[in-house]
Amino acid sequence: MDAALSAADETVAALLACSANPNYTSSSGTALMFAIHSGCPSTIGLLAPVTSTGLGEALERLAREQVPVTPDIRELVERAAKDQEAGRRGLEEAVKFGHTDMVKLLIEKMVEQPLPESLTRRLLEEAVMSDSSSTCAAVLAVSKSVPEQVKELARKRGRKEVVKMISQHEGSQEMDLELKKKLKMNILNNKADIKNTVPKSDEFRYNNEMLKLSP
Repeated sequence: MDAALSAADETVAALLACSANPNYTSSSGTALMFAIHSGCPSTIGLLAPVTSTGLGEALERLAREQVPVTPDIRELVERAAKDQEAGRRGLEEAVKFGHTDMVKLLIEKMVEQPLPESLTRRLLEEAVMSDSSSTCAAVLAVSKSVPEQVKELARKRGRKEVVKMISQHEGSQEMDLELKKKLKMNILNNKADIKNTVPKSDEFRYNNEMLKLSP
């Protein structure tokens, strides 16, 4: 585990060659977990193919650390997805942290059995909260409809691409029109917050500028 955390590939390889057990689990997880924490792709690549325990937790850590999907990671994710519980844990975390490549891979491997509506709804909410339009697109691809509370959440977040994507999924511009009408009424009634009157677009990233604008 120390070798994995230090990304000492030669030591990790030597220990594996000497029959060290990669599935041994400490209070902090397996050696693979330590390798993921190190962020070293080669160390992860050594341990991913030989680890078979704690895969759900490993997927969660891969998502949080935004580890790129290499061939070794792909094999690990595909293997973990065969376990329904591990796959769901990884999928929820990947959506939460906007790890789109991992989201797509897990959904691809889990579509043999349709995702429960309750899970899809939760994933949509997390996708909107991630502010990642690509992650939203991946989840929308397996969603039959968008619940009203998810639409409202998208409006509150105010991410133009996410709002647009959800409205397109519904097959109309209803959300955009409703949002504009609501903003117009708030402005006319002097109830609009300054943050809501600033255009939100790729050209003007208002979230990064509000501290300058507020004074």
